[in-house]
Amino acid sequence: TGLNIAGSAFVTVTATIDDPALAVNPNAIDFGNAGSTQETFTVSNAGESTLTWSIIDADDAPDGFSFTPENDVVTASAPDDLVFVTLDRYLAASGPYNFDIEIRGNNGDSETVNVQATVANPVLTLDTQIIDFGTASNTLTLLVSNTGESTLSWTIDDSGFPAWLSVSVLGGQTRGEVDTLGVIVDRTGLAAGNFTHTFDITSNGGTVSVQVDMEVP
Repeated sequence: TGLNIAGSAFVTVTATIDDPALAVNPNAIDFGNAGSTQETFTVSNAGESTLTWSIIDADDAPDGFSFTPENDVVTASAPDDLVFVTLDRYLAASGPYNFDIEIRGNNGDSETVNVQATVANPVLTLDTQIIDFGTASNTLTLLVSNTGESTLSWTIDDSGFPAWLSVSVLGGQTRGEVDTLGVIVDRTGLAAGNFTHTFDITSNGGTVSVQVDMEVP
């Protein structure tokens, strides 16, 4: 306490403000292999000063994994950030994952979160394996889907097709969407009778045979 020249009292006050303190909970998350696509962890500031944090090299995470937010500011009045870790099971390659991400604060603190997951193989699935044109139909559809995970890449080899049979596309890639394949027959110049042909759709998720039946009246 002192006395200024006007005779009024003044008080000198000193205070210490603690540095920010980075904390992360939990330090490990596991998506398992049961289809989970989102997990969370919390970034906290256990100190008093403002904490600025960021995920280091978030873009270097394996394909299919993303983080929201990747950085933020945490104050003493709002000391927690919830971080969403998202796994796109169709974009990620199939197989097990086990990697660490580093969270770093402006105070030099660093924490790691271990991320584990297992992404299943793609599975080729068709809506039918027998396409019957009867005596009148000329174009029918075949639906190609992936009932597994990761990206399904499929192809058709039409080198052995008879002249009366064709397909609209010879291959594609599917994640969660369904590919529509046109199957076309042409009866022009054919004698009356029954015609049949079987072709394979091959993929990284298995091979499925399709039988095509047609009648020329």
